[in-house]
Amino acid sequence: MRKVILLVQTTGIKSVVEGEMTTLADLKHLMDVQGISYPTECEFKEAKTKTIFVDNEAVLPTNVEWKGEVSNDLIMYVTTPKKKIKNGGMSRAEAYNYIKTNNLQEDVKSKFGRNFTQVSTDNLVEFIESATKTPASPYPELIDLLDTLLNDEKISEDKYNKIMDILNDKETPVEVKKKTLDEMSFDEIFSEFNL
Repeated sequence: MRKVILLVQTTGIKSVVEGEMTTLADLKHLMDVQGISYPTECEFKEAKTKTIFVDNEAVLPTNVEWKGEVSNDLIMYVTTPKKKIKNGGMSRAEAYNYIKTNNLQEDVKSKFGRNFTQVSTDNLVEFIESATKTPASPYPELIDLLDTLLNDEKISEDKYNKIMDILNDKETPVEVKKKTLDEMSFDEIFSEFNL
């Protein structure tokens, strides 16, 4: 028997699943049994090993070392994969799926005054593109440099995102010390493992 702490991005809720699990399909089954919701299209990132699982047949890691201890317990961050949206490249079904997956129904309704199913595909795609754009930064030259470094694979996407968060004045998480995983909140675990 093993324990998996789940951090589901779309809900911001920390949940715990306990049971016999060897594959991602086993974990998803136990999540379904316990009523833990997660997006249809999602990635499971194991926090200790930084391994990303998308295939249901993927074998979950065992004997994972963390802070000097070996355990079969895992921490999984469940997130929707980043979608690259190209102008005009999204079908109506893809736009519907994106809006539902990211819970944007009410946002679309407040912008257009009607249910998203009654809004034109072009307007939906434009809305999604504007919702996914990064706000303008007061450091455009630095942003250009970072983009070049990322494209030339001189820095990792993770480092790029951390620097962009700092440049865009997003709050930097506080370090967590001497708490067990069960005592940590969703945000504390997220911060501890730099997810």
